[in-house]
Amino acid sequence: MWLLYHNAILTKDILLKKNWSDNPKCAFCNENETIPHLFSECTMAKYLWSMVAYVLGARCRPASIEQFWLCIRSIMKDGEKFLHGRAFSHLLGNLAGQE
Repeated sequence: MWLLYHNAILTKDILLKKNWSDNPKCAFCNENETIPHLFSECTMAKYLWSMVAYVLGARCRPASIEQFWLCIRSIMKDGEKFLHGRAFSHLLGNLAGQE
């Protein structure tokens, strides 16, 4: 989440600017992969955020990265501390069926 917060994720659109020569499409939905797409616009991202909201008992599912930060702040007093730690990664790993 630190990488997301600092807009430092090497998505396929950024790799293309660095002369990477592979398929720029999202592995989940075949749209061009960008940070906003991968974390909020993709149907898989929407599903994952719905699961996170359900697990946390939240009434919101963010439709953008900005809404994500607002939603976390609204449901958790120390939301940003949580996101920068291992707890959030562990939560997402469990939702994805990984240990």
